[in-house]
Amino acid sequence: MEFYLAQGISIITAIIAVIMMQFKKLKWILLGQLTTNLLTAVSYILLGGLSGGGICFIAILQSLVMFFYSQKNKKPHLWVLGLFIVAYIACSVIYFKSFIDIFSALAAVCFAVSIAMETPFLSRIWYVFNPIFWAVYDVYTLAWGNLLIHTVVFISTVVALIRVDDIFGLTKRKREKQQAENSQNE
Repeated sequence: MEFYLAQGISIITAIIAVIMMQFKKLKWILLGQLTTNLLTAVSYILLGGLSGGGICFIAILQSLVMFFYSQKNKKPHLWVLGLFIVAYIACSVIYFKSFIDIFSALAAVCFAVSIAMETPFLSRIWYVFNPIFWAVYDVYTLAWGNLLIHTVVFISTVVALIRVDDIFGLTKRKREKQQAENSQNE
């Protein structure tokens, strides 16, 4: 029963994750991450992935802290980021069962750095690595719903980097081409 409940929670989380990464404002991304981490923590715990669940609960706390910093238009202190990275690593050590727990720690560090970034673009650049590490952890813990989430999050983040952040300069080149055509027509 817990297996199917965990998978169902993960599907709901995947839908939220897709929506979350398309926001342009950092505060909405942070609130989305808070929600998805809560649901993902419950899913991992139901499947016996204690290091993953613990890390997600720490991520909830970090999302809240970063949200309050963003509401005050302040950059978080470097020691705050360091504190969360230490907490993620400590959680992985406490719940360490096998080598796979290293992947949840790596995912957590990417997450910690991503939500400490000042801009959505930098946040997405760091965050794109998070679902890759989680995907490895998901396969090992049989968290198929979470694997779906992390696959969707990865794709959604890459799409946002292309669509919102224009990482390949497609919008800029299109604009330049239109300006050149307009200049020739005049």
